[in-house]
Amino acid sequence: MKTINIITPHFIPENSPCTNRIKGYFNVLSQEYRLNIITLTEKGKKIPIERKEFNNISIHYIEQKNYNSKNFLIRAFNEIKYSYKLIIKSKQLDADYNIVTIPYMFLIPFSLLIRGVKILDIRDIVWEYLNESTKLNKIIKLLLKIIMINSLRQFNSIIVTNTKEENYLLNLKVLPKI
Repeated sequence: MKTINIITPHFIPENSPCTNRIKGYFNVLSQEYRLNIITLTEKGKKIPIERKEFNNISIHYIEQKNYNSKNFLIRAFNEIKYSYKLIIKSKQLDADYNIVTIPYMFLIPFSLLIRGVKILDIRDIVWEYLNESTKLNKIIKLLLKIIMINSLRQFNSIIVTNTKEENYLLNLKVLPKI
């Protein structure tokens, strides 16, 4: 049986659109693949064990400390830190396929560390939402956009949630050829 690593910042018991997408993958893929779900705990929540297993599914939790996500710099720092931790944990688990889900945009460049087939599941093109009200913000947004666009090219496949995201990626010529 082949194995899929699903790398996501959001999973059960959290209730979010990203969690609901992962549940869909989980329900369909677990019938034919062994799944490793690498995910974060809810902010500030402890878990009694770092790994839960049932059937052919193994959930690997990384404890996420509580932080102020309303502060852009604190949020960005923590998303970088936890994106790196998720990717490093996934590297420790052998897999035939890797599905990386965002909205944590820093998972995209850190995915360069993963070997094998990589699939990106985009729920939001987060770097495009950044405020451009100051010159510094414009520079940060431009740098992030360059990093993200160049990092998108490493994926074998990219899944999007709507045609606007698809058109954005088609215009950038980063969607893998099928």
